[in-house]
Amino acid sequence: MILFILISLLFSNSWAENPALPTITVTATRTPEPTDSAYASVTVLDRAAIENSQAQSVPDLLRGMSGVDVSSNGGFGQNAGVFLRGMNSGHTLVLVDGVKIGSATTGTVAWQHLPISEIERIEIVKGTRSGLYGSEAMGGVVQIFTRNGENAAGVHLDMGGGNNGTYQMHTGISGGDQKTKFSLNTGYLHSKGFNACTPNLNAGCYTNEPDQDGYNNQASSLRINHHFNPNWNLELQGFHARGEINYDSAFQNQGDIEQSSFTLKSNIQINPTWKALVQLGESRDKLETYGHKMPRDLFDTKRQQALWQNDLILSKQEHLILGYELSEDKIVADTAYTNNSRFNKALFGQYRVNYQDFDVNVSSRRDDNDQFGKHSTYQAALGFHPMEGLRTFVSYGTAFKAPSFNDLYYPQFGNPALEPEEAETWEVGFKAKEGQARWEASFYKTKVDKLISFVFDPISGAMQPKNLNQADIQGAELTAFWRTLKGLDMKAQYSWTKPEDSATGKILPRRAQNSVQIDIAEQIGKTRMAINMLTQSHRFDDVENSIKLGGYTIWNLRGEYFVDKRWTLKARVDNLLNKQYETAYLYPMAGRTWFLSVHYAK
Repeated sequence: MILFILISLLFSNSWAENPALPTITVTATRTPEPTDSAYASVTVLDRAAIENSQAQSVPDLLRGMSGVDVSSNGGFGQNAGVFLRGMNSGHTLVLVDGVKIGSATTGTVAWQHLPISEIERIEIVKGTRSGLYGSEAMGGVVQIFTRNGENAAGVHLDMGGGNNGTYQMHTGISGGDQKTKFSLNTGYLHSKGFNACTPNLNAGCYTNEPDQDGYNNQASSLRINHHFNPNWNLELQGFHARGEINYDSAFQNQGDIEQSSFTLKSNIQINPTWKALVQLGESRDKLETYGHKMPRDLFDTKRQQALWQNDLILSKQEHLILGYELSEDKIVADTAYTNNSRFNKALFGQYRVNYQDFDVNVSSRRDDNDQFGKHSTYQAALGFHPMEGLRTFVSYGTAFKAPSFNDLYYPQFGNPALEPEEAETWEVGFKAKEGQARWEASFYKTKVDKLISFVFDPISGAMQPKNLNQADIQGAELTAFWRTLKGLDMKAQYSWTKPEDSATGKILPRRAQNSVQIDIAEQIGKTRMAINMLTQSHRFDDVENSIKLGGYTIWNLRGEYFVDKRWTLKARVDNLLNKQYETAYLYPMAGRTWFLSVHYAK
C-alpha cells in the first residue's frame, strides 16, 4: 500500500486547476487569497473543473476527494451524507454565496438536491473553522458560488441522456457592460432511477418495494452585479430548485423538495486601507413527504442572515478583519415543536501578520444564541516558507455544533437540556510546487466532546439524545498534481482517517478509513479521454460495528470531442465493471451507467 501511494503521488487529474496559475479562495480566511498561501487544507473546483468531471450531482463530484467521504442511499435524489475528515455529516458548515443553508430540524444539508448545473465554483476548507464561522464548522466549511456572468457574454445549451431513463437539459445567458453584468440560467434533471433499497422488513427501508425510485429537479439561478464606481458595487445572486423524489419506506415514500438561497451584498472601498462588506441573505430547505395514503408531513426551514464585515490594512504586513453577524432560524412543520425559531448574534475577528519567512493568523468568534447561550471559539495558525515553492504550517482551533431542533424539541424524542457538541483540532500541513507539479500533505488530530448519542429513556419509553460520547479522530491526506507539456494531466488523492468512539474504540458509522483516487486524462487533437479509479476500504453501518460494508474499486471513463469552438460532444461511463457495492446498508449504489450529451456555447 505504501509503495502504491508513493507511486500515485506522481499523478494529477484533468479537472484540477492549472498548477501554474494561482487559485484564489475566499472561504479559508473570509478574504481573497491564493490557496497556496492559505494555512489550511483547501480544494477549489471552478466551473471548468465541474464540467470536465461530467458529474451530475454534488455528491458524485465530491466522492473520493482527499479528506471527503460520501455515503449515499442509492441513486439520484436519495439521501446523501458528506463527511469531512471523519466528522459527522452535520459537522460541516455549508454556505451558498455566503449564506448558511440546510435543515434546522435535522441539522444537516440535503446535498442530493443541490443543482450542480447552477454552480460556478465550490471551495472546500477542511478542518476547524468555528473561529470565523461559528456553529457547525467543526469538520470544515464548503462554500458554493452560483453561476455568474463575469467571464464573457454569451449563451450556452447542454442536453443529454443515459440509461435508467435519465435525461438532463440546461441553458443560460450572460452579458452586460463594464458597469453591469448579469447571468440567468435554468436546468432540468429527470431520472426513472432504480430500486434504491434492497427489500427487508427488519432493516434498511423496512419494507418490500421492488420498484424504480425516480427523481426530477428543476432549478434556476440569477446573478446581477452593478458597479456604481470603482469603489462600490451591489450584487444580487441566488438559486431556486424544486422537484419530486420517490423512495422506499414503510411510511411515506414520496416527497416534494424545495431548496433556495438569495443574497444581496455590497462591497465598499471606503479608503485605501478599509474595505467593508454588507450582506443580507435568506435560504430555504423544504421537504413535504406523502404516500402510502398517509398524512402529509411538512418540514420547512428558513434561515435569514445579516453580515457587516470590515477588512483593514494596518500596515504592509498586517491585516485585520472585524465583523458582526445576525442570523435567525425559523421552522414551519406539521410536527408540534416546543420552539420553532432561534436567534444568534456573533462578533468575530481575525488578525494576520506576514513576515519574510513566517506568518501568523489568529481568529476568534463569540456567539450569543437564545437557545444555548454564549459560546467562544478561536483558531491560531503559524506558517513557514523556508524556501521558494515550499510552505508548511501548524494550526490549532476549537469548534462547536449547536443541537438541531429535532434533537432539542421533537415530541417524545427531543431533549431541551442538550448542550452544543465541542471539538478541538491540531493540524500540520505541507504545500510544495515546482513547475507543473504540486503536492500537498496534511496530518490532523481532533477530539470531540459532548457528542450527541441516542439512548433509551425509561421515563418516556423512547430513544432520546444526550451529550454522552466522545470521539477521537486522526488522519492524513496526500494529494499530488502533475501536468505534462504534451497535454497529459494526472492526479492522485489518498486519505486515511480513524474516527473512533473514545469509550468503545469502535469506528464511527459509514466512514471508510482508506480511500485512493487516481485520475489520468490526455487530449489528442480534438479528443480528450480520461480514466478514473476510486478504491475505498470497508466501512461499518452501525455504532456497534456489527454490520460491515465491504470495500470496493470502481473504474470510470470520460470522453470529449470538440467539434469546433462552439460544439462539444461528451460521453461518460461510470462503474465500468458493474461492481456491486454499498455505502449504506441495504442501499445499493448504481451499477454500470452511461450518459451522452451535446454542449453548445457562444
